Amino acid sequence: MRDSEVTINDLYLTAKEYFPHGLMRVELWDIGVKFIWVDRDNDNKEHSAFFQGSLKDLSLSQVRGFLDAETQEDQVSQ
Repeated sequence: MRDSEVTINDLYLTAKEYFPHGLMRVELWDIGVKFIWVDRDNDNKEHSAFFQGSLKDLSLSQVRGFLDAETQEDQVSQ
């Protein structure tokens, strides 16, 4: 069992580390977390990524690993 819970504020602040210069939002769904951001350097193209998993077992290290993979994929495809 985990000692602390991840809050929506924790998720928002973590996502803001990865998307500091654009529009970004975090949506909580019953089956996971959806991250949506606008790439202002690429004609304001909107991107989204869905982390599917149990919200009660979610950790910030999992979120950071997921966002690392998502943002590296964007850099590789350019």
